[in-house]
Amino acid sequence: MAIHPKRSSINFNRKANIHKVVLTGGPCAGKTTAITVIGDRLRERGFKVYCIPECATLVFGGGVTIDISKMTLQENIKFHRTLIQFIINQEERFLEFANLTDDPTIILCDRGVFDVKAYMDPEGWQALMDENGWNPV
Repeated sequence: MAIHPKRSSINFNRKANIHKVVLTGGPCAGKTTAITVIGDRLRERGFKVYCIPECATLVFGGGVTIDISKMTLQENIKFHRTLIQFIINQEERFLEFANLTDDPTIILCDRGVFDVKAYMDPEGWQALMDENGWNPV
């Protein structure tokens, strides 16, 4: 599944030799380690590999300190909207980088948009989708 924003700068006419893989799972499930191993194996087979780090780790590691449990529903939606926009933006930029080369390219994502859903209640997730005109496809 993917979330498609109303407006996106992503070029869906991307080259046929670019593929994106998203690894998802709970904390400490081995996603980051798997990305390293998979990336190494793909490079050995001649692929250019881009690895997108987990956005939440970048955000919280960068100093953002938010207690989600103390947020109102609207604050929670706003926080997660911003996080999703950051995830989408990262994926778009890496796709643009991949389009700069003719090499067969694999983009490996450490988590993705749908991982955000695991940290929201169903009502908040649906409100987030509705307010932004997003839909899971």
